[in-house]
Amino acid sequence: FFQKKKKHNQKSISNNNQKKNNNNNNKRPLLPTPPKPPSSVPVPTPPMAKALFDYFTGEPGHLNMRVGDLIYIQDKDVSGWWTGALKTDPDILGVFPGSYV
Repeated sequence: FFQKKKKHNQKSISNNNQKKNNNNNNKRPLLPTPPKPPSSVPVPTPPMAKALFDYFTGEPGHLNMRVGDLIYIQDKDVSGWWTGALKTDPDILGVFPGSYV
């Protein structure tokens, strides 16, 4: 009789330990809800200009352009030389006369 009761007590103890362990596993720190992503925010486009005249030169660092080309303007120097890139080839920057756009 005593042994059966002892086994029963051991089962109860092991069941209680499992319940405690399960409760400890569920007690994780609560993290705040992540923020919602912003609604589609428009990416600003750099200022653009349209070439009014052809400009071709063999000088390195100058931007060659034809009438009607669209140019992304990166910088406007007070000297009148602007820096920009053609819309059709935005990876190549060059200087050009600002009065040509």
